[in-house]
Amino acid sequence: MTNRNYIRGANLERAVKKYYESQGFKAVRAAGSHGESDVWATNGKVLYFIQCKIGADTKRGAQILKEMEDSTNADFSSITIPMVLLVVEGMTQGKPIILAESRLGHGDKQSNKKT
Repeated sequence: MTNRNYIRGANLERAVKKYYESQGFKAVRAAGSHGESDVWATNGKVLYFIQCKIGADTKRGAQILKEMEDSTNADFSSITIPMVLLVVEGMTQGKPIILAESRLGHGDKQSNKKT
């Protein structure tokens, strides 16, 4: 029997991917990767790394964002377009519910953590 939380999380990942595709982005769902990003989306001008967490609160969202920032700064330092890290908790009216967000690009870092 498949875990109910896994199904809910996978459905959220699919919905987030579909949302970004509807906005003109190319999006990839990293199904089963257990990595820090569940969905990657780009329009050639910006690259989104998105972690989907059903039922997470803002405190947990900020923790996840910090882990993503640490990893992304080390692993993707050669990317020249701006990057946006998002932690998404769910969907409302067809749009992602963003718990935490950080913008990285050209060595600059802006954080808009919703804590």
